Amino acid sequence: MGDSHSCRCNVRPEKCAPAAGDDPKKILDMRRIRVAHISRGFEDYVIGVLKAIGETAEVTAYVSEADSWIGQCVPQTVKVSSYGAPSARSIRNVQAVRRLIAGVREQGPDVIHIQNGVFWELGVLRACPNIPVVTTVHDITRHPTRVWRRETPQFVLDYLPSRADVVICHGSGLIDQAHRRYGREGRDRRLQRFMSVPHPIIERYGMARAREITGSNILFFGNVAHYKGLDLLLSAYRKVRAIVPGASLRVA
Repeated sequence: MGDSHSCRCNVRPEKCAPAAGDDPKKILDMRRIRVAHISRGFEDYVIGVLKAIGETAEVTAYVSEADSWIGQCVPQTVKVSSYGAPSARSIRNVQAVRRLIAGVREQGPDVIHIQNGVFWELGVLRACPNIPVVTTVHDITRHPTRVWRRETPQFVLDYLPSRADVVICHGSGLIDQAHRRYGREGRDRRLQRFMSVPHPIIERYGMARAREITGSNILFFGNVAHYKGLDLLLSAYRKVRAIVPGASLRVA
């Protein structure tokens, strides 16, 4: 292309994102930007994210074969496109990622948002190097209870957040960990690369029943494992019962 903004991702000139080095914060502040959201797993979280960003942006969600049902749970304004990715162990992912890259290039997004933990989908970074990349990191290090994450080498999990323009975590404590693991001092200070965004509310489970329950109720919903701090919850619950005798605790 002859103009000063040379885009190597082969999208049409009018769809090109700002050149590498532009501040992604400026892009994220714009309304009705085009977002390519790429994920594999994290379904409930992804649904919440798509609902939120779909209110102010034109979003295309690229999902794996197993996650195509997500389209039934998000507003019609969010386009959900399955690129046919099978299990992460399958060699068929080579063709699936080619379809993914073709879809992203055709969309011409301003921002690519990738949920960390993917492997094959990292090819998008090389295919569209001039488009700013945002990633959400759910676990800084390998998750202790997810077998597939334990089998994924840590350097693979570190690859995307070490190169992304913006890294989203859930809480200031995780931001500190992420900065120590992925930080690049000069670049991070200029771009404010690490951000804390609260986890969206998961709405698919028991909404109608929850509205019918009265009284003082505490629900723990998640992996029943020591690292979740269940011992601390039980200790705190005893103190709560001393103040609120009728309080109940449910671990689900």
